[in-house]
Amino acid sequence: ARAAGDKWMRDTVVPWSALLEALAQTSGRRFLFVDTCHSANAFNFRLMKDTADADIVAYSATNREQSALEFDKLGHGAFTYALMQGLRGEADTNGDRVIRVFELGNFLSERVTKLTDGQQTPDFYRRVGSANWVVVRF
Repeated sequence: ARAAGDKWMRDTVVPWSALLEALAQTSGRRFLFVDTCHSANAFNFRLMKDTADADIVAYSATNREQSALEFDKLGHGAFTYALMQGLRGEADTNGDRVIRVFELGNFLSERVTKLTDGQQTPDFYRRVGSANWVVVRF
């Protein structure tokens, strides 16, 4: 996306409605990872409600009041770096060779908070009552 002054140029941004429609029409278990410089602005109450209504588990790089941090030494932002570590197996905190929704969410929260010295706190959202689905099996 490109900015023109203090607004995003429309032709460089994917509308949330188009993304949600594509995700909602997809069968199976759906996961959304939001890692933008200003995830707080991208991840709003409408997105939380829409993903929950569509039974999509959403992970956000930040809470609503923060900006996502980038680190040259990691080659990625803190959230993407931690996500890659987690999906490779580090999020399997109980050693059962399975990473579930909550396990990944807790891992991301702890790892990103540590990597950023508490400056960035990721979060995850799901429909109330949805299962603690398997994200990865080894």
